[in-house]
Amino acid sequence: MQIEFDSAKDAANLSRHGVPLGLAGQLDWDAALVWMDDRFEYDEMRMIALAPETNTL
Repeated sequence: MQIEFDSAKDAANLSRHGVPLGLAGQLDWDAALVWMDDRFEYDEMRMIALAPETNTL
């Protein structure tokens, strides 16, 4: 999976949540639970996912 993201957003995410956006490339997306994020009126479709790290139980 090719992942692209803004370096400023990556720094902000790391500061706020302690997780770099590049971690998404290490997740097992085939095993992920994914659903629509309808908590708020966003101007775009947003999804929430719970995905295990590849080769990690």
